Amino acid sequence: MKRQHILLVIKILVLALISLTILYPSAWLVANSLKTRGAMMTDSWNLIPNPLVWTNYPDAWRIGGIANSFRNSFIVTVSAVFILIFTAFLASYALARIKFSGRNFIFVLMLAMWMIPGQALIIPLYRFLFSLGITNTYFGLILPYAAGGLPFAVFVLTTFIRTIPWEIEEATIIDGASRLRIIFQIIAPLAVPGLATVVIFSFMSSWNELFLAMVILTNSRLRTLPVSILNFNGLWGFVDYSRLFAAIIIISLPVVIVFVIFQKQFIKGLTAGAVKS
Repeated sequence: MKRQHILLVIKILVLALISLTILYPSAWLVANSLKTRGAMMTDSWNLIPNPLVWTNYPDAWRIGGIANSFRNSFIVTVSAVFILIFTAFLASYALARIKFSGRNFIFVLMLAMWMIPGQALIIPLYRFLFSLGITNTYFGLILPYAAGGLPFAVFVLTTFIRTIPWEIEEATIIDGASRLRIIFQIIAPLAVPGLATVVIFSFMSSWNELFLAMVILTNSRLRTLPVSILNFNGLWGFVDYSRLFAAIIIISLPVVIVFVIFQKQFIKGLTAGAVKS
């Protein structure tokens, strides 16, 4: 019995240490975003700012140009996620439910595309977007973001739809339901955990993407948040870390909010099919 208690205490201490390792950097970031530049440089390890400098946040938002970049990132990311979810869901349903020649080849091809890094395709991608005349536009980022997330989304949704019992669709077919009604009224509600998983990952990757945004968008008015953060340091003639940290927290909030909203469905999506009924 004593041995079990010792093991329990060790487990608790290990988990506490892991939690501290994860939480401390976040607390450090928040604390230093509320300090003056001088306090941050001389006493950065102190987690209790004195005084609290709340003006770092409005300064980062207004003077740092975060407001305009936030709008750009929101438009690009939400549009890309919407297009990705719509196209990936239809493609995944076809791969999971409709039997046709080459179905497995297409699925394997999707997985192969997933393994190709986006940076390797930047030159042909840029030339293609330039030929369409959509560089320096929102669509120049929306389409690559949606296409880049398609292999992962198709893999997750196809796998998830295959776990949905065929008998549910069979019953609706007998009742005379059309294919579109089955897809959007029957399968879509059941596939919400898988869709939530795709939404979280695609939103996070599009929101934080930097390399493609730097190449495609050279117009400063269209800059997304990661590009603005990269150009943030020279605004005051020196590196103002407190305002920089405030800007980082501001751009991190949407990802946290999306995860909180879809958290329960996300966990269900990750564990779907792990246990056979």
